[in-house]
Amino acid sequence: MNRLCVALVAALLASCANVPSDYKFDPTSNDGLVVGSITYDSSLGLYSLVVISPGSSKLLKMSVGYSQWPPLGPLTDDALKARGGTYAIAAPAGSYRIVGWEIRQGAKITRSAAPIEVPFTVEKGRASYLGNLHFSEDWEVSLRDRSSRDLPVLRARYTVLEQAPLQFTIAKDMNIEKLGGEYRSQFQLPIFIPIAR
Repeated sequence: MNRLCVALVAALLASCANVPSDYKFDPTSNDGLVVGSITYDSSLGLYSLVVISPGSSKLLKMSVGYSQWPPLGPLTDDALKARGGTYAIAAPAGSYRIVGWEIRQGAKITRSAAPIEVPFTVEKGRASYLGNLHFSEDWEVSLRDRSSRDLPVLRARYTVLEQAPLQFTIAKDMNIEKLGGEYRSQFQLPIFIPIAR
């Protein structure tokens, strides 16, 4: 049972992990990349953009930040000149939807309350830019085009983006304010499972 739990956690983390900086497309794979940035003016947390593939219940989360104090790394991304960071996630080609956002701060989880339906596609061997998800101090969330800032940073961090055709998925200069409307918070208490030897 313990091995099963470890395997499930590992699979979940792998599905949300950034590709390595030297990532290359496998010609036998159907994968493309989903890239963008998440920034915040508010306090410490793990900030995520939540995406789903139609016909699947599997959620992908693009995340930056740290949910616990002390943080495990820097809070400010010097290249972006902001708190937060960039992401680059490999995903199978197909149709996807942005369906929400989430903030984790210790045991507290805050999620968007209103439905979000922002469709985009992932194509094999291409990168889809989802823009910048930004959280204000009051957790008003916007999805906006920051390609002039983000893309040079992403290309410097992921060499595959120097050659991969880029597929823009949001309109130039787009700015959707109050994405997901209000928010709701809940506390998720840890569950301790006794382990016998």
